[in-house]
Amino acid sequence: MRVSATVELPGSEDPRHGAGPGRGPGASGIRGLVPAAEDASPTAFGCAAVELSEAAAARRVDEAVAALRAGRSVLVVDGAGGGTVVATADAADARTVTFMAVHARGLVQLALTPERCDRLGLFAMVRTGGDRPATGMTRSIEARRGVGTGISAADRARTIAAAIADDAAADDLVGPGHMFPVRTHVAGVRGAAGPAEAAVDLARLAGARPAGVLCVVLDDEGAVATGDALRSFAVRHGLRSVAIGDVVARRAAATPQLEVRRDEVIGAGGGAGSRMVRFRSLDDGATHVAFVRGDVGDGAAVPTWIGARDVVAGVPVGGPGGSDAARALTALGRAGRGVVVLASRPCAAPHGVVAAGGVPGDVSAGRSGRPVDVGAAVLRTLGVRRVRSLLPGDAELAALGRRGLVVEGPVVDAA
Repeated sequence: MRVSATVELPGSEDPRHGAGPGRGPGASGIRGLVPAAEDASPTAFGCAAVELSEAAAARRVDEAVAALRAGRSVLVVDGAGGGTVVATADAADARTVTFMAVHARGLVQLALTPERCDRLGLFAMVRTGGDRPATGMTRSIEARRGVGTGISAADRARTIAAAIADDAAADDLVGPGHMFPVRTHVAGVRGAAGPAEAAVDLARLAGARPAGVLCVVLDDEGAVATGDALRSFAVRHGLRSVAIGDVVARRAAATPQLEVRRDEVIGAGGGAGSRMVRFRSLDDGATHVAFVRGDVGDGAAVPTWIGARDVVAGVPVGGPGGSDAARALTALGRAGRGVVVLASRPCAAPHGVVAAGGVPGDVSAGRSGRPVDVGAAVLRTLGVRRVRSLLPGDAELAALGRRGLVVEGPVVDAA
């Protein structure tokens, strides 16, 4: 059995990026978890190399978010053992850009949501030649006003500010320039577990705009830093570290935040006579549909079925089709009261990016994961607190009991 030991690492020379001068190990320096002496490896680095409990992973995310909220940078470790310095775009001033350019040494990039990129006219460049997946990089940019040559740290910070401003528009930027935006996956790390997506999701968690500035850490030879080189970098600058996998786990466990986009009665098809309520996830923009019949907010157990519809490149495919979904809608009509939820589930992404948890197939497959999380959020929004199965033998509905709803016996003869 692997045993881990907790060690305190020293503070940083720059209070904007680490613990700050004069602060001892007990202050806000990085807390690294490394293998115990008998398991120690010269290439092991923190959360990328050690099996840790969910509590430890959650603590690392919390500490990284706290650092970002305080305007400091953090180190995001990827699955290959490399590291990327990340800061919220809100806090990215000239000192932040200088720190990344001088100490991390990689390309300073600006991670933006697809919605922001569309607003600014920034579309991912298409890779020509080779079989490597595209990175999501767009054309380079410069602020139209308030910059000189554009290459200075102050000018790049000004360009970042112009791109993330609440009223930013495409006309506020020119190109080419000296800042390099990255168009992230619409579902964040749940869609593509990359450092750019982690930067945006961590910024959200920190209460900042969903945009991050990032720079890959290079070693003294100019290669991507891993192992001892990356660990020394974190120690030297007092950076708190968090694995991309930690962020994925946090986002997967988060309760979806929904808004109602449309509520209408449908007059044809399998759901005729039902209300069709469309919801939009505030965290990833996905659209979900609920078919509702009767009074579902009266406190009695509501006959319920939850399924998934696949989404390719952000567009729902297959509609409310699928044999199980059709059976559920038929059962809903017979029961005269209940809810059928179809949650959008990304199953593929453009440019070779594989969506997290995205497995093509029948729309009802994989209902125990994200679709149930969405379904639980939809039911709570509709005022449902108690549920029972709309279709006999629907054992997966029991998962709602772990999402705060009360699950009762199945509906008899509903199919």
